[in-house]
Amino acid sequence: MFEAIKIYQDSTIDIERVKKRLVDFGYNPVSLVNERGDFAFRGNILDIYPATYDEPIRIEFFGNKVDSIFTFDINTGKIVDYMTILVVLPIKKHILDRFKGSAVYLGRGSDISNFTEVVPGDYVVHIKHGIGRFLGVRRLKTDNGYEKHLVIEYADNDKLYVSFNKIHMVQKYIGFSNLPPKLHKLGSKRWQMLKRRVNKGVETLAS
Repeated sequence: MFEAIKIYQDSTIDIERVKKRLVDFGYNPVSLVNERGDFAFRGNILDIYPATYDEPIRIEFFGNKVDSIFTFDINTGKIVDYMTILVVLPIKKHILDRFKGSAVYLGRGSDISNFTEVVPGDYVVHIKHGIGRFLGVRRLKTDNGYEKHLVIEYADNDKLYVSFNKIHMVQKYIGFSNLPPKLHKLGSKRWQMLKRRVNKGVETLAS
C-alpha cells in the first residue's frame, strides 16, 4: 500500500500530526512556500506545495476543522480553484514509479490513510470532470515518448485520459446508496455547480 495524507473539506484533523507527517514525507517547513516540497503553517492557514500539483494548496482552518481548501497562484496569492479533498503523496518514495499492471492505487478513507486498490469497472471522481468509470491503464504517445494514462469513461461513451502526473485529481467514488451513480458528461456545468453547492454546505456530494 502507498501512504498518503488526505484532508477533506469540513473534516476535523490533528494539525500537529499532519505537520509531522509532512516532514516524514520529505516536505520542508518554511515561512512561505516557494517551490514543490515546501509547507508553511501560520495562524489558521496551512500552505502545502505537493510534488504532483501545478499550484500550491492552501487549507484554512476554524479551530481544527477544515474550513476551505483551494489552489492559489504563488505569485499573486489569488485563488485558482476550490477543492473538497486534498491528497498529498510522499516525496521520498514517489508513487508514480510504482504503478504496475491495470490496477491503480487511488485514495479513499480517513483523513490520513493508505491508498487502496482501484480496479477497472470502479467508479471514480475527477476533481474537474466529476463521476466516471475507471476502465484501466493505457500507454499513449506524448512529447516525452509513451506514457501511461488512466482511462475514464463518461456519459455518451466519452473517454478521458489522465496522465499519471495528474493522478492526484482522481479519487475513488464513495456513494451513500447501493445504486450505481450516474456518469457525468464531459464539458457540462453540472459538476462545477455541484462542487460550488458542496463548498457552500448546501448539499452533500452523493448519488
